[in-house]
Amino acid sequence: MNKAKKRCLCLLCLAVLLEAWLHSHLFLGPNATFSAFYPVYDQPFATDRVLRQFRSVYPDSPVYLFNDGGDKILKKVAEKHGAIYFYRPRHTSYYPVGTHWNSSLMSRRYVEDLLFTAKDSNSDFVIMLEDDVEVLSNFDASELAYDVNGKNPDPISWSNKQTDWDRIQKFANMRAHTYYSASGGCAIRGSFLRSLNVSKVHSDLDLLFQASKATNSSQILPSDLVLSFLVQANQGTLGTYQHYAYHWWPTNQIMVPMGFVHVKHGDKSNYRK
Repeated sequence: MNKAKKRCLCLLCLAVLLEAWLHSHLFLGPNATFSAFYPVYDQPFATDRVLRQFRSVYPDSPVYLFNDGGDKILKKVAEKHGAIYFYRPRHTSYYPVGTHWNSSLMSRRYVEDLLFTAKDSNSDFVIMLEDDVEVLSNFDASELAYDVNGKNPDPISWSNKQTDWDRIQKFANMRAHTYYSASGGCAIRGSFLRSLNVSKVHSDLDLLFQASKATNSSQILPSDLVLSFLVQANQGTLGTYQHYAYHWWPTNQIMVPMGFVHVKHGDKSNYRK
C-alpha cells in the first residue's frame, strides 16, 4: 500500500471516529431525551420529595408513576408534579419498602410497566426513580455508554455457552447492591428496552426464579438483581455511570457541591415509619 492510500485510509478512519464523537456529544448529548419510571407504594412524603427534585432538573420529561396497590393519596402527588399515574390494585412486592418478589409471576408486572414506559415515552433513556433517589442535575448522555448505566460494573460476561443452569443459579444468588447496576437512579437505554420480547422476558424470569428456588432458601429477589439478569440474558450491557453515588458516601460532602454527582441513591430519611 503506497503512502497516498495509507493517508486516505487514515483520514477515513478519523472521519468515522469524528462522526461517532459528534453523534454521542451532539445527538445523544444535550439533545437526548429522558423519561422516568417510578414504582411507588406507601411513602407519599418521600415520593413528593423525589418528584419535586426531579422536576427541578427535568421539568418537561414524562414521569410514569405506578402505584403498586398502595396509598391512593399518591394520585394527588402525581398530579401535583405532572406525572402519568397508574394504579395497580394488587400489591406484588414481597416487602412494603423496596421492590422484591418471591415468584416470576409477581415480578412480571413490574418489568412490563418498565417496558411500557420505554415504549410509550419513546425516550432515549429511562431513569429509574425510587423513594430514596435524588436526581441532582442533568445526566450527561455522552457518558451513558451502556444499556444500563448505574454504579457497579457488569458482573458477568454473558455468552450463549454460559446460559446454562449453573450460571443462572450463580446469578440468582449474588448479593444485591454489590454486583448490580440496574438499581434506583440508573439510566436505561430506551432502545434496548423496546427491543425486548415480552414472551422471552417471561421465560427468562421463570428460569431465574426456578434457580433461586433450587438454591436459595429465602427465594426473594430484589428488582436490581432481576433487571440486571434480564439485561445480560438478552445480550445487553451494564456498567458504571461515574456521576452516580450512594447517599452514605463520605465524599458526597465534597462531590455534591462541586456538581460531580448527578444522581444519588439510598437516602431514606423521608420514609415514614
